[in-house]
Amino acid sequence: MLHPRLSPKATDYWKKPASLEAWQTSDERTVKLDVLAQLVKHHLEQDGQRPLTMGEDGKTLVPKSDHSNDTATYPECDRIVVYAAFPSSNQAILDVSTPDHSSWEIINNLRSRTRSSICMVSRPSN
Repeated sequence: MLHPRLSPKATDYWKKPASLEAWQTSDERTVKLDVLAQLVKHHLEQDGQRPLTMGEDGKTLVPKSDHSNDTATYPECDRIVVYAAFPSSNQAILDVSTPDHSSWEIINNLRSRTRSSICMVSRPSN
C-alpha cells in the first residue's frame, strides 16, 4: 500500500496536499510516494534524463554516475507509465507526482482478477 489513507477502510481518507513542498514537510509523507514523486519529476523536467538510483539514505533518488543524458531528438516528449496494483492509489500518485496534473491518463483494467491500473503521465509538448 502506498499510503494508509488510501485504504477503503480508512476513516480519514486521502486529502490532496496543497503543494509538493507541503507534502515534503508533512507528517503524512511516505517514502514510497515520495520516491515515486522524485522519479516522475526528474524524468518530466527534461527529455532524455539519465537513470536514477537510490541514494545512501534510502529515501532519495540520485542520478546514476555511470550514465549520461540522452541527447538525441525525438518527435514527442518523454512519457512515464506508472503501474498501480490498486486503482485506489491513482489519486495520491497524481497529487504527489504531478501536482498540476499537466497531462495524464488513467487506464483501469477492470476485467482482470487483480483490478490493476496503469497511470500514464507526460509533460505537455513545448
